Amino acid sequence: MRLVGRADVSRADVNGAMAQDTVPRFAPPTDLLPTRPPLFRGWTFHAVIENPAINTRDFLSAQSAMVELFHDMYGLTTTIVTHSASNIWTDAIFPGMHISPLVHRLLTLDRAHPPFGRLSPTESIQEACRLASLLYLGQLRRRFGFAQIPSALYVCKLRALLIESRLLDWDPFNLIYLWVLVMGGTCSGFAPVQERQQFAQLLVIFMRAWNIHRFDQVIGVVKGFLWVDDAFSHLAAGFQDEVEARVARQTGQAAISTTGFSHLCGGY
Repeated sequence: MRLVGRADVSRADVNGAMAQDTVPRFAPPTDLLPTRPPLFRGWTFHAVIENPAINTRDFLSAQSAMVELFHDMYGLTTTIVTHSASNIWTDAIFPGMHISPLVHRLLTLDRAHPPFGRLSPTESIQEACRLASLLYLGQLRRRFGFAQIPSALYVCKLRALLIESRLLDWDPFNLIYLWVLVMGGTCSGFAPVQERQQFAQLLVIFMRAWNIHRFDQVIGVVKGFLWVDDAFSHLAAGFQDEVEARVARQTGQAAISTTGFSHLCGGY
């Protein structure tokens, strides 16, 4: 009974903190949670960077917790995708054991505050990754049946950060930036329409720079990083309409060039 009580308190604590983007009050009940898989030395985002020899720790801070979080979110995504055919979404225990601890860790990271224009590139990137990751995990929790996930809060914060920081060069991790934009735009259906329009414009700018002309190409790339069709495909439809309408207006239905796209995907 005591263990159930601790789990209930932890769940309420994380839910309350996520609703306001605040730090949870209590430590998670680690003795009740699965053991985290080891992070092997020199781990990199092999599928999502142009140069696999570059370690994410050289790009973020030397001890960035975001590196471990991306590693663990990738493992979570692989587990969900692998077991989606067995109807993992009906497992009421899974989100509390595997998703909520990641949310807790994201909420305990240092967060950036306005004005965002004063942030360093590293600070801007880590905060953008933190907010996009909370959107990602929040939608996974919603797919498992969690109600009242405050997506609009994180969409608005992420949009303000990207616009105000004016950080347009994420090299060599442009595909992480692409995923950040897709998360913001895909989850913007829960926010004012202006938020979706802003994310669509930023994504179109990125697509033009890399000679990408179709939204399905974008999704094909982010599927190699963090994406679960069962949780995000239906949300992406509205964002896709907005993006493709903008692409059509700006390109005049020009022929598709895939040179930049092939380079971005690293030859996929």
